Amino acid sequence: MFPPGSVDLLALFSSNGLLLGLPGQASYASANAFLDGLARHRHSTGHRDTISLAWTSWRAMGMAVNDVVEQELRERGVGVISVIEAFRAWTLASRYDARISS
Repeated sequence: MFPPGSVDLLALFSSNGLLLGLPGQASYASANAFLDGLARHRHSTGHRDTISLAWTSWRAMGMAVNDVVEQELRERGVGVISVIEAFRAWTLASRYDARISS
């Protein structure tokens, strides 16, 4: 673990695939829930240095680089994002002290 006060930002990346009902996402559900729960716990204990972002697929990156995944996303009204779009979204999200409901 990190000593108290030694972390400037803890960024946790999860997937929004389960939320979209994409097939094959069940194995990721517990990992995503853990990351979101860890962020929620840190927020509830006063650590505002943690953010958990449920990403869509990043264009031309990662395990989901194929036409089938991109088509499934399009069918659900969600697209892939570029690296630049992802970092802009991250910057926007980090500007707000998100209120996490339980």
